[in-house]
Amino acid sequence: MAKKSKEGSSYSYIKQLFIDHPELLKEKRNAAILARYRADHGLAEDAPIEKTVMNNLANIKSNMRKAVRTKAASKEASRSESERRGRPTKQAGALEQLEVMIDDTLSFAKSQATESLIPAINLLRMARNKVVWLQGEK
Repeated sequence: MAKKSKEGSSYSYIKQLFIDHPELLKEKRNAAILARYRADHGLAEDAPIEKTVMNNLANIKSNMRKAVRTKAASKEASRSESERRGRPTKQAGALEQLEVMIDDTLSFAKSQATESLIPAINLLRMARNKVVWLQGEK
């Protein structure tokens, strides 16, 4: 037996309604959707709705909500992945600035060329190495 065409069916009508008005997916109640269905199909305001239409409505709404959640999760995952691939974050930018400042201070200390600054130079090198290490972890 051949499948029934979706053209003109309640399924295609409801799906198109959600595509045209995605804000309806956020509604907990289906009263607005059912009122619109009744109006568009020439039914009375209190006319009963067929069980197949109600099932289609529930299934389509559930599937489209799931698709929205999946798309959002996929976006979040790809954004996190791109950050791991070297896209700078706020903290990484701050660490780069700190490294530059330490390098400048280290260069200045070396240019003074006094024996008394050797312990400070060693500490500055250790600090710069730690910052570079932290940048590599990000």
